[in-house]
Amino acid sequence: MRSHGDQRSLIYLALALRDTDRAVLYNLMNKQYQAVLSILTAEANPELFYSYCPVLLQSLPMQTVDTLVSMSKLLSPSRLLPALLVSQSADPDVATRCVWYLEHAVSVLLCKDQPVHKLLVSLYIHHNKDMLLTYLTSSTQLHCDTKYALKLCVEAGLVREAVYLYTVLGQHEQAVELALTLDTELAANPADGNQAGEPLGEELTRKLWL
Repeated sequence: MRSHGDQRSLIYLALALRDTDRAVLYNLMNKQYQAVLSILTAEANPELFYSYCPVLLQSLPMQTVDTLVSMSKLLSPSRLLPALLVSQSADPDVATRCVWYLEHAVSVLLCKDQPVHKLLVSLYIHHNKDMLLTYLTSSTQLHCDTKYALKLCVEAGLVREAVYLYTVLGQHEQAVELALTLDTELAANPADGNQAGEPLGEELTRKLWL
């Protein structure tokens, strides 16, 4: 059958023999990515998703992420991170779809795993800066590494986001100093304690306003 290139028969035989990996590899060899997604969905085996997600995300980003969301009760966002990391060097469409999955993971699945949040922050900064401040201020408890997020924001020149993170870390003087490079209204927030979550105290507030 190989000599005649009868791939359909080989795939059918592999599925009949429950040799799912071979069936998947035959389809990948023929660039039948939708068929691979169908096989993975039918098998409902998380390990298969973790193994083949990287190539599927590169080839069919929208359909792959749709499948990941539909199978989200079966899959661990943290175990999918190696596949999702391809979005950092991939085309914008892949990154956009990966952001969508990560948003689903943190807002619907309530995933608190720090690496998942760190990747989402990184993707926001590189592909969707406008959403970052909304993410940072959406919860009273950041599950991302705050110092890591601050480092990325400073490197990317995201002043408002960096000011907010300095304040979260209790570094109010740095927050005010950085905010003043943009506008005085922004500086007034950390100086008044508006972003600190609790009063700064009269002495510190006076010092920041000097």
